[in-house]
This record gives sequence, structure tokens and C-alpha cells, in this order.
Amino acid sequence: MIALLSPNDVGANGLPRAPTGLTATASSSSAMGLSWTAVTPPANCSISSYPVYGSTTSGFTPSASNLIASGVTGNTYTNT
Repeated sequence: MIALLSPNDVGANGLPRAPTGLTATASSSSAMGLSWTAVTPPANCSISSYPVYGSTTSGFTPSASNLIASGVTGNTYTNT
């Protein structure tokens, strides 16, 4: 299971919402591609990148130990 959480925010008074429409596609038994729709950030906020967390446990809590990518820009990620 891979979860994409709220984007990193820069100079925001409030946090932006998490992206919507997350889709995961397995390209092999060990590789997966993710795509999502970015949301419009609140006023005075910009979205610079996204962290991607992964776990085999449903409902896991994202943490530094299950961070699989940081600084992901755009709206796609491929774990190859």
C-alpha cells in the first residue's frame, strides 16, 4: 500500500488539502506508478512538492520510517 499525503506547504496560514483522484498502477510485481490531481492551494500558499509514504499495513501512520520519496514534484510518481 502506498499513501500520498498532503503536499509540503510554503508560507501557508492553513495547510492545503490532500490531492484527489489518487490512482495506483502496478507495472510489475515490484514497481508501481501513482498519479493524482493536485488541488488549488489556499491563498498565500504554494505547493512545492509531495512526500510519498508506503506500507503493507492498511491504515498505517506515515512517519520517517516509511517515507519512500520526498520532494516529488508534478502529479506522478513511479517506484521502480
